[in-house]
Amino acid sequence: MKKTVFYVTGLIAAAGLSGCIHTTSEVEIKPVEIKPIKISLDVQVKVDEALDKSAQPTGNAERDAISTRMRERRPQIQSWQEAEAIGINNRGKLENRLSEDDRSRKAVQILIDAENQDRDAMVRSIAASKGITAEEVESAWALRSGDRAESGTWLQDADGTWYQK
Repeated sequence: MKKTVFYVTGLIAAAGLSGCIHTTSEVEIKPVEIKPIKISLDVQVKVDEALDKSAQPTGNAERDAISTRMRERRPQIQSWQEAEAIGINNRGKLENRLSEDDRSRKAVQILIDAENQDRDAMVRSIAASKGITAEEVESAWALRSGDRAESGTWLQDADGTWYQK
């Protein structure tokens, strides 16, 4: 019986002592720096908005004149695109696809030059108003033109390869 009392007393003492043991842990909390995240809008969206608005009068006489000339040329351009004489390159500009000896080549080129001159002016205007580069506008314009082109239109991909839509 002495052994039992000894064991019980030992257990009670051990249990009591275990409650007296005190441990502490220290955790160092360092300040966390939260940096701003730069979010850039998709250039395509900016250009699409600008191109949609370019068809409407802006109050800017020069830009409105460009839009009017481009709108007036549109039927001729579409006709030559249907005849596979004009393609749209990967910068959104028109290119002559007629052979050098084709008698219509010069007339088509005059139309293309006038259109591309106005497209260049519109690209510069959009780039300046949206705070992006002309190259970004041209790339987005090319994508938009390709998406909206009629079936059979000649298009140029990013690698410079021509294909028909």
